[in-house]
Formats: sequence, C-alpha cells, structure tokens
Amino acid sequence: MEIQKSNLNEQIIKALINKNYGIEIMEIEKINRGTANIFKIKSNDKVYILKEFSEGRTEESVIKETNIINFLKEKGIDVPVYIKSKQNSFYIKFENRIIILQECIDGYTMENNTGDYQKTIESAKILGKMTQALKDYEGLEEDGIIEKWFSKESLENGIIKMEDLINKLNLDKRSSR
Repeated sequence: MEIQKSNLNEQIIKALINKNYGIEIMEIEKINRGTANIFKIKSNDKVYILKEFSEGRTEESVIKETNIINFLKEKGIDVPVYIKSKQNSFYIKFENRIIILQECIDGYTMENNTGDYQKTIESAKILGKMTQALKDYEGLEEDGIIEKWFSKESLENGIIKMEDLINKLNLDKRSSR
C-alpha cells in the first residue's frame, strides 16, 4: 500500500498527543520507512512511535493488529505495546486517518537481504518464536487473515523448518569444534 502524504506536522502531533493521551512531547523525528507515516516521539521520560495510516486502513484491521500484538506480548514476545488513549481506545482518528501510539522498543531495522549470518539466525529465532506463539491464536482463521498473511499449515511448516534449521546449526557448531 502506498503511503499517503502526512496530514500531521509537529504542532498538530503535539496537540493530538497531549489532548488524547495526556503526554507532553519534547521532540519529534520523522522516520522514512514502513507502510505508514511514522514519527519517533520523545516525552520527558519515554520514547514512543506514532503511526498515521493511509485513509484505506480500517478501524477493524487496527483492532485485529492490536489484539495480535497483545497476544504476542502475553506469550513473552518483545513487541511494541499500543498505548490506550484517554477515551480507552488503542487508536485515534484525525482527518479520516487512524493514528496509533506505541511504546518504542529497543532494536534495529534492516533492509531486506542485508543481514549477516548472525543477524539471519537472530531473525529466524524471533520469527520462530512468533510463529510458535501464533499457532495458539484463536482469531487467525477469521476474516481472511490467513489468506492474506499465512495459513495454519504454513505456520506449522514454518515451525518444522525453523526446528530443522536450528538442529542443523547446532550440528554445525558441534562439528566445527
């Protein structure tokens, strides 16, 4: 999905976040990647990520994403937590666009096919943990999520492949000693 030009500027972001979340913003940085307009926001004591989705993004899809993120968090996966607004919602709307606020988590983003061996293994382990956790998620088969992202069968196959890869890596480590 193409990213639409942002309807937000520094003044609007500060006002929206203060009004809807009660957070005073000290610094805002635009981040040019992802499938939404993304801003790194610093308050006195925390760092957040604000995402402004394109007009085509539905409230329903954001709620589903939030539910999956919360499920992964409960399973011990390090994911960015969505912040509830004063209205007790995980999103706000501004000029027909959905906006979410998340806690910023430590980490890094890599471009596709740029990781070294160690980063590839690290990514595979994280993907394996997420895949393992999501196999227990009850909502995946509803509303075409599976068709759009993955199927239960592909999750199970992914788990098997990840386990095989880990076993092979462990064998390689043992034989290289």
